[in-house]
Amino acid sequence: MTKLYFRNTKTGTRFEVIKMDKEKNEIILKGEYTTFTEPYNKQRFIDMGYVLEQGDDNAEQQKLRT
Repeated sequence: MTKLYFRNTKTGTRFEVIKMDKEKNEIILKGEYTTFTEPYNKQRFIDMGYVLEQGDDNAEQQKLRT
């Protein structure tokens, strides 16, 4: 299954997009240690150096096994 991630172009930090609530204009993200909710503002994410990218569950698990 394909997942969406926000990845920081400078640090490589990546957050999995769990859910977007368009009604509340919020996004739920999962980091390495916790899940959190942020107000969604596309320009803010761009200004902080984040890009939206797709990832594959199976590919991620393959990386962990090697």
